[in-house]
Amino acid sequence: MAEPNRPLSPHLQIYKFEITMAMSIVHRITGTGLYFGTALLAWWFAAAAIGDGAFDMAQGFFNHWFGRLILIGYTW
Repeated sequence: MAEPNRPLSPHLQIYKFEITMAMSIVHRITGTGLYFGTALLAWWFAAAAIGDGAFDMAQGFFNHWFGRLILIGYTW
């Protein structure tokens, strides 16, 4: 059988960058960030419920510069 001569799907190179495309990408990135931020918040609550050792470890993470950067990004 001969393969039909159908057009290929459009590629990203033919689309021009528009604000709706940018907002879609940013929305996906922020949704992913909120997902992981909520998981870290749940870890912090669970560590508080488990005991002092686990809570101290979680507090140590969030008091580190990287942990503070994550918290700033989560609340922003």
